[in-house]
Amino acid sequence: MMGVKIIRQKRCSTNLYAGIRKIRLQILLLAVVLLASVSATPLYAQYVINGSTPAATRWMQLKGDTYKVVYPQGADSLAKKYLWLLEQNKKAVMLGLGGIKPAKMPVILYNGPANSNGMVVWAPKRMELYTLPMRYSYPIRWDEQLAVHESRHAGQMTHFTKGIYKFASVLLGEQAPSVGVGLYGPRWLLEGDAVIAETELTNSGRGRNAEFMEYYRAAFLEGDTRNWDKWRRGSYKKYSPGLYQAGYLVNGTARYKTGNYEYAGDVLENSVRRFYDFNLYTKVAGTSPKKMFG
Repeated sequence: MMGVKIIRQKRCSTNLYAGIRKIRLQILLLAVVLLASVSATPLYAQYVINGSTPAATRWMQLKGDTYKVVYPQGADSLAKKYLWLLEQNKKAVMLGLGGIKPAKMPVILYNGPANSNGMVVWAPKRMELYTLPMRYSYPIRWDEQLAVHESRHAGQMTHFTKGIYKFASVLLGEQAPSVGVGLYGPRWLLEGDAVIAETELTNSGRGRNAEFMEYYRAAFLEGDTRNWDKWRRGSYKKYSPGLYQAGYLVNGTARYKTGNYEYAGDVLENSVRRFYDFNLYTKVAGTSPKKMFG
């Protein structure tokens, strides 16, 4: 009887091993299919999809207290000007965000591409500035507007490097602040606040440009009473200017009604401390964009 039992145990183990091998082959086949399905799409190790600088470019750097400017060789005077603007305006720019100390980050200058833009992103953390002035711009130096606007974004993002997001960065790395911004930092709030900063801290800015808000003035005079969602997300029937204009209007109205100069900073700071409360904006501002637009 003992011999029979041993034989049966061997047969069971053989069947088990055969089943495992079959499962492994199925997993391998599935992996091959998935790999083949994504092989036609570009894959990136990091979220870096900008820049057309030649690979032979030699990069230099200038270091300040907060910002480190990385620039192509030969653009030394341009790099010094941007570093001075960023460090000189740092305190004033962060004052509207509660005086937060911005995170240290590299600032990459692109003086070759023909587009004019700037961005602040995490993963990896950096500020990218395209230094060619806009063809149709405002009565303000492009480098000054770019430095103030983008450094305001740096301060906004810095809020989401504290509290629970600092703990989350252990698991998610530099993607943790992006999670916070995605949940609590709507683009109209961030861009509108940055436009306010460039308007109040420079001699011009988009807020002082009549063209920037002309559509809203015309729409309100014509009795256009569409709701906030249509202004923010657009409509197939009616034109909507964009999130920069909408954010400037809402943030400016909220600051005026509350009398709180640090209103944007309070919204972001409370979003970190009370991340479980998704109704924070209304509590800080005393109203909501939907109520502002009826």
